Amino acid sequence: MALLPVGWVPKLELLVIAAGLAYVLRPAVPKAYALGILMLAVYALDVVGGLLGQGSVTPELGFRADRLLHGDAWWTPVTAMFVHAGLAHLVGNLFILLTAGPALEDRVGERKFLVIFFAAGLAGFAAHAILAYTTTIVTPGELAVGASGAIFGVLTAFALRHPRERLPLIMLFVLWLPAIAVLGIYLVYNVALMFLDSGVAWWGHFAGFLVGMAFAYTLPRVDPRSPVGRRPRVDAEKLAPYATTPETRRIVEQVRTLSTGTPTKDDAVFADAWVDRFFSKATCPQGHAFTRSGTHATCSGGETTVEFARAAK
Repeated sequence: MALLPVGWVPKLELLVIAAGLAYVLRPAVPKAYALGILMLAVYALDVVGGLLGQGSVTPELGFRADRLLHGDAWWTPVTAMFVHAGLAHLVGNLFILLTAGPALEDRVGERKFLVIFFAAGLAGFAAHAILAYTTTIVTPGELAVGASGAIFGVLTAFALRHPRERLPLIMLFVLWLPAIAVLGIYLVYNVALMFLDSGVAWWGHFAGFLVGMAFAYTLPRVDPRSPVGRRPRVDAEKLAPYATTPETRRIVEQVRTLSTGTPTKDDAVFADAWVDRFFSKATCPQGHAFTRSGTHATCSGGETTVEFARAAK
């Protein structure tokens, strides 16, 4: 049983992935962007290793069902998400991650975003392993690499909860379409190739889709009959003086993001939900808890009242 991958480049990349994930897990770090930067860093190391005659790292960091089930390569279910089969594979994944990812993260928070990302990614490799030992679609020794399953989960969760939000789609040029249409196009393309092309882990992508769909129905629901005009816009600056912990400061940033510009109906609903969370975590200067009512919150001792609705212009 190997405790570490073979070769200095795979070992270095394993170290970079571990350090990168430790950074990603830090509070107030934008998760989608940090994951994208980590994928770029790993790809750059792979290119450097190739130029130095070290060959490809994918046999050591990519996922193979037979190695894992024989007690080897314990690191591959995670490292395989950050290794890509060429520049086109990487760019395609980054394009979706850096468009749908921040949009989902802003609405569900950092922790749930990471749960969706990694649950969908691990489900993709699990599907690859199951198929390897139960079908002839893939073989136990066949490599699977990339974050496509994880990113498919993120896209699915966002599109099913925010179907009218617009996302870019690359064709011969960039089209901005409703998120549900973007998901539908990717899904039809993926399902067709599941039965036609054995060279890519399309079934793993579909597993990520199923996980994203499952998470979508655990996310807060938005009443489409509630226009944004019925919900007063929140002034995050009025909450900021009471954000005295890292968690409450992150919540204020979420509220600020969702309340600036021209918010959609979904943005208004989620900003309101984040305000509820803020007052459940924040404390008054005297140490008392807040009680929210409409567009103001009052300390239980009655000494402080916060009016947080944005003034009409």
